[in-house]
Amino acid sequence: MDSIQKTISYLEEAILNGKRGLFTNKVLVDQKLILELIDDLKTILPQEITQAKKIVSEKQKVLEDARKEANKILERAKSEASRMVDESNITQSAKEQAKEIIKAGENEAKVYTMNVISQLQSVIERLLDNLNKEKNKLEKTL
Repeated sequence: MDSIQKTISYLEEAILNGKRGLFTNKVLVDQKLILELIDDLKTILPQEITQAKKIVSEKQKVLEDARKEANKILERAKSEASRMVDESNITQSAKEQAKEIIKAGENEAKVYTMNVISQLQSVIERLLDNLNKEKNKLEKTL
């Protein structure tokens, strides 16, 4: 991200330091320098986009892991509920306890998943916000 900001700063500096025309807002700039800076951005931006895609991919992996963990918790809860029914003649009590175990497992999995999603969304939002800010700066300078 710093590379993008530095390159855009150099681009702004080149434009701000360009020679102003008489009676106009037009500025003469070093074409070679501007084109080099644009080439640098063309090189850097795909890397940043790749990094953002990697973050999204990691988010999906974490979500899948959370789903798998939730399923394991549910299976353990079901197994425990089944064992309790088998061991006891009080079927109603066992069913109620099984429901509580399943609900607790679902709540635990939901909380875990929501925390992971929240953290990943925050990272992605900051990255997208920074990319948009840099894009806006670049558009204003051109």
